[in-house]
This record gives sequence, C-alpha cells and structure tokens, in this order.
Amino acid sequence: MIKINLSTDGKKVGPEAYLRLIKLKFVILGLILMLVPDWIKSAYFEDQLNIAQTDMSTLTKERNELRKKVDGVKNIRNQIEKLKEREQSLQERLKVVKQIVETKKNPWNPVQYIAKNIPENVWLTSMIYNPEPGAGSMTLTGYSVDYKIQGEFQEALKQSIFFDKYIEYKKVTNSTTQTNSKEFAQFEFILKLVRLD
Repeated sequence: MIKINLSTDGKKVGPEAYLRLIKLKFVILGLILMLVPDWIKSAYFEDQLNIAQTDMSTLTKERNELRKKVDGVKNIRNQIEKLKEREQSLQERLKVVKQIVETKKNPWNPVQYIAKNIPENVWLTSMIYNPEPGAGSMTLTGYSVDYKIQGEFQEALKQSIFFDKYIEYKKVTNSTTQTNSKEFAQFEFILKLVRLD
C-alpha cells in the first residue's frame, strides 16, 4: 500500500510554492488572448457570421421556393377537386339531357304523312299536337268542298301506321262556310298517335 504524506511537517508553504505549480506557457497564452484587440476577434467572428447568414438566406430562399411549390401543388389539387365537382355536375346535366332526348316527342313523320296524303279540295286551318302520355294526339281542323272528300281523307289517315284506326270526328258548330257563293264543309279530326317514327 502506498501512503502519501500531505503534512508539511511544520514547514510553512508560501505563495511561491503555488506559483511553481502554474505553467508559465498557459498563463502567457491566456494573457495574450485577453489582450488581443477586439477588432481582430470581431473580424474573425464577423466572417463566420456572414458565412452563416449567407447560408441561412440561401436556405430561407430554398424553403420559400419549396413552399411556393407546395402551394402550387395545393392549388392544383384544389383545381382538380373543382374539376371533379364540375364533371359530376355536367354528368348529372348530361343524364337529364339524355332523358329529355329519349322522351322527346317529335311529330315530324306523322305530319309528313298528313301532308302527302291530304286530298285535293281539303284545306287544314290548324294542326295541334298534344304531347300526352304515349305518342300523344293531334287535332286537325279544316274544311273541304264536301263531306265525301272528308271521308276519303279520314280513310287515308286510318291506313297510316302513325294513327289509331279510330278517328274521332267532331261536328263543327258552323258546319258550312260560305266564300264567294261557295259553301264548304268544316271538320275537326282528333287522331290518337300510335307512334312517332
């Protein structure tokens, strides 16, 4: 076992003994550093500060550019969502238009048939299409030279694929019209449409 004797054996230790323990090189270096002018120290640290500030401004610019890109992506996402909503709205409108087109009733073919098969000496004063459930109906009002021609017209309409075989004949209150000393027989046919095409 090693024993260390820390006692001074009655000797007095003075400050010079403590001075011997201090390394002279380190003391001189510390004094130099304390006495170095501030402008030398500040020049070194200012360079470091400028470098750090430059790096920080570069990083801030990159961060701002990335934020702009992210905002642009968010804007594109919003535009995509709006386009999807608009597409859905347009699809709903398209469904409505398709339904209208599918249920559209165009009496063009029956009207053409009437125009081609109307006898001479029969004149129509009105033709009204009533889009009722199914194909609808038509009311033809007019006059002719006599009732026989009206019967021929009625038979021609019965031969059509567009009209029901039963044609309702309504008696017009003034069954005859007088023009230039000629009398004309008025008529009104109500035709039930079977098909439009």
